[in-house]
Amino acid sequence: MTTCEQYGEAVNGLPPRSPEVRVAASHIKLVYGATHTTPAHRSSFSPMRPFAAEPPGKKAIDHRSSFNGRPPRVPSASMPTHSLSKNVRNEDNRAVLVSLENFEHVPSVKGVLNSPRSLQACKMEDVLPADLLQRSLTDFMGQGVPEEIAQLRYTVFEKRRKDRLERVCRARALLLAEEKKAEELDGGVRDAKTLQENTAEARREAGDANSLPRHPISMSNHHGGNSRSSSLFWRQGRSPSKTYSSRHRRLLWHKPESRSASMGSMLIYSRAITEHRSPSEKEIAMLERIEEREQRLAEAKQRVELEEKNREQELVHKQLDKMRKIVNNMIQKEITRNAAINSRRMKWEEQMMRIREQKRRDEEARRSQSSPHGNRASMHQGNGVFRASTSGGYRKEQGDSLRAPKIFS
Repeated sequence: MTTCEQYGEAVNGLPPRSPEVRVAASHIKLVYGATHTTPAHRSSFSPMRPFAAEPPGKKAIDHRSSFNGRPPRVPSASMPTHSLSKNVRNEDNRAVLVSLENFEHVPSVKGVLNSPRSLQACKMEDVLPADLLQRSLTDFMGQGVPEEIAQLRYTVFEKRRKDRLERVCRARALLLAEEKKAEELDGGVRDAKTLQENTAEARREAGDANSLPRHPISMSNHHGGNSRSSSLFWRQGRSPSKTYSSRHRRLLWHKPESRSASMGSMLIYSRAITEHRSPSEKEIAMLERIEEREQRLAEAKQRVELEEKNREQELVHKQLDKMRKIVNNMIQKEITRNAAINSRRMKWEEQMMRIREQKRRDEEARRSQSSPHGNRASMHQGNGVFRASTSGGYRKEQGDSLRAPKIFS
C-alpha cells in the first residue's frame, strides 16, 4: 500500500487508485510545466497534468515565467505526497513533535512546525516556517526559463534558507538556555512523565501557526507588558482553582509588577496558560525570584547609569574648569599688556612735560638775559637824538630868526 493509499484522499480529494496520483517522482522531474487548478503552496498543491505534445514548428510561451517574477511552482520529490494534518502520529499513536531539529526528516504537518519553542523562535526572528522548507532545482524551472537562471535562483534561495535556518536555530538555543535557567531556579527538573504530558498538551494547544487560534486563552501585549486575555479567569482576576490564598491571587492577577516581560516569566505564564491551570507554588516562588533578580538587575543598571552620569558631569566640570583657567589667563595677560602700555604712555607724557618745561625755562632765561642790554642801548640812543634834535633845532631856530621872513603873495 502506497503512502497516498494509506492516508486516503491525499491530493485534492482524488481517490487513492487514481492514475494521476501514482505518477512517479522521476517522471515529475522531467516535466517542465504543469497546470494547476489552484495556486501552488508549499504545504499543499493540486494534481499535475503534463502538457500535451506541441507541434514542432510552434514554441510555447510561458507568460508566468520572467526574470523578475517567481517561476511557476512544479512539485518535486522533496514535497510531501500525503495529506497534511495538524498533528502527525507515530506507531504508538502519539503525536510527533515537529521542531527545527527534525522537520526535514519527519512527515510534514500543516504549518511546517508544531513545536511551541520553534514557533516562538521563528516569531522572534520574523521568519515564516514555510520558508525553511527545502526546494529542488525543478521548482525553479519552467518553460522559457534558462537553466542558468533556474540554477542561480536555486542557489540564492538555498543560501537565504540556510541563513534563516541558522538564525532561527540560534534563537531556539537561547530559548532553551532560558528555560534551563528557569528550571534551575525552580529547584530541580520535573520527572519525564510530567514533561512529556506538558509537551504534548502544549503541542496540541499550539496547533497551526498559520491559522487563527482556536483556544480561548492567549497572550496579548498591553501597555508594553504581557497580560492575559480571552479567558474568563484571567479577565475576572481570579484563579480557576480556589486552593490558593488571596495573597497569591493578588500577586499573580492584580500586581502590575508580576507582568514581567522577561523570557523566564513569559515561559512560566505560557506553560500555565497552555495547560489550563493556575501557576503552582514552585512557579509562584520562581516568579518572585525572577522579579527580585530583575529588580536587582534594574538597580545595578540604575547605579551604573548614575555612575556614568556622574563621570560625565565630572568630565564636563573638568573641561569647564580648564576653559575657565584658559580664559582667566588670557584676561590676565590682556590686563598686564594694557598696564604696560599705560605705564609707557605715562612715562612718555612725563618726559614730554619735562622737555616742554625745560624749553620754557630756557626761553625765559634767554629773555631775561637779553632784556638789560637792550634797555641801556635804547636809552643812550634816545638821549643822543634828543641832543641832536635840540641843537639843530636851536640853530635852525636861530638862523630862521636872523633871516627875514619871506612873504609870498
